[in-house]
Amino acid sequence: MKKLVKVTIDGEEYFKEIDDPTLEKDSQETWNIKTDELKKELSKIITMLPFMEDEQLHQISEAIIKGEKDYENIPLEYVMPFLEEEDCDKIFLKSIQEKKNITTLAPFVSEKVLHNVVEKVLNGELEDLKLDTLYPFLSSQDIKLLFDYLLKKN
Repeated sequence: MKKLVKVTIDGEEYFKEIDDPTLEKDSQETWNIKTDELKKELSKIITMLPFMEDEQLHQISEAIIKGEKDYENIPLEYVMPFLEEEDCDKIFLKSIQEKKNITTLAPFVSEKVLHNVVEKVLNGELEDLKLDTLYPFLSSQDIKLLFDYLLKKN
């Protein structure tokens, strides 16, 4: 089970998601309270996104790509609709490298990047990546490539 914990370092508070299969009832309740607090803070940030300038949004995407701590808890699926396609592509590829869930990001990614990902899967470069959830976002040509690949494989 994933647990969101609050860590204070030199007076600065950070939230970090960790695996903790041994949650006690009290710690689960504390975890829920902290998660709710984080959701409230994030909702304030998310509501500002539509009103930001393109350059400001690009800076946010760069910070996310660099892995800056201040941006690690922002849900990408809320940021992606406001970013340029190029920034979405970079975040998508980074998420693949980090083995994160990419399904909610796919609608904002270029067809070219999706095609390149399909090619990498077919060439064995991304063996662990499951494309099933990406089918709705792939071109008909990419679906046909995957179909032919699976026919030959089986």
